[in-house]
Amino acid sequence: MATSPNTMVVQFEKLKTNFQDVRVSFADKTIDTESIKTAANDDESATNKQAKASNQLATIIINNDDKLPTNSQRKVLSKKQLVVAQTRINIQEHEHNIKENRAAIKDWQAAIKEQTENVRTTRQQMQDMTDKERSQANETIASYESKMTDLKKNISDAKTDIQSEKDKIKHLEKQKTKQQNGQLNVPKLAQ
Repeated sequence: MATSPNTMVVQFEKLKTNFQDVRVSFADKTIDTESIKTAANDDESATNKQAKASNQLATIIINNDDKLPTNSQRKVLSKKQLVVAQTRINIQEHEHNIKENRAAIKDWQAAIKEQTENVRTTRQQMQDMTDKERSQANETIASYESKMTDLKKNISDAKTDIQSEKDKIKHLEKQKTKQQNGQLNVPKLAQ
């Protein structure tokens, strides 16, 4: 079961007491963006691709001598339980991302309010300024407005991200329902 994008928990059951070793092979099936190339860089990266491909495979050997901790109290989970638990974890991660984005939006909105107040205050003070001071004040106002534009874009991007996260959660909820009904669709490892 994956516990994060780069870690995984493997559950062994029914191992004999005096087992010699257990070999677990892992293959990273994700697309390696480093190996994507165009005709222009095809020749120079041919050797790099071979090195990258070998880095995507791993075999771990667990020896009985390693004195692995065992927990006889821990319930052995079925494939279905593991898959559903992983889907729940994925949903929680997306919910956490939504929460973080909402908090960021709140902070950015407060910052926009602050910048707006700064613009208003600066404009009020401009009545008593010299021409040179007004010119500097206009630059300051332009800077505040530029910051507000950036903050508004951040808010817009965060709202888009929130909607994307919600869509992913809906998909995962449907997937979880199917999994609970026995449709696991777990990728099988090549033998």
